[in-house]
Amino acid sequence: DILEKEQVTGISYYDTIIEHKKEKRLITDYKAVQIHGRYGKIDKSRGEIVEIPLEYNGNIIKKVKGFYFTDDYWSGKDFSIGEKQTFIVVTEKIKNIFESNKITGSEFISLPEYLLPL
Repeated sequence: DILEKEQVTGISYYDTIIEHKKEKRLITDYKAVQIHGRYGKIDKSRGEIVEIPLEYNGNIIKKVKGFYFTDDYWSGKDFSIGEKQTFIVVTEKIKNIFESNKITGSEFISLPEYLLPL
C-alpha cells in the first residue's frame, strides 16, 4: 500500500468483509479506513467574506473564504477530521503522494482558499 510505504500519519486500516447479495458471496480483500488525526472546530470569524456571482443567473452569494480552526488546534497528522465534520484535511505530503501516483477521486483545496457557507 502506497500510504503505508510513505509512513503517513493519522490513518489506519482494518480488514472488512463485503457481502455481495446479488452474487451471494463474500468479498474479503478490502480494507476500511479510520482517521485518527483531529482538528478543532471551524472558526468562520477568521475568514474573509467574499461575494461570488452564480454562473446560471448572475445572483450574488456570500461565502467565507478560509478554513481556519478554533485556537489553531490541529493534531499535526497527515490525515485529520474534525469532530462532527465531514471535511477530511490532509497535508501537502498527501496531496503530493496522490498526484505522483495518479490517484484520482479526491479534490485538494488550499485551506486559505476554501469557500465555506456564510
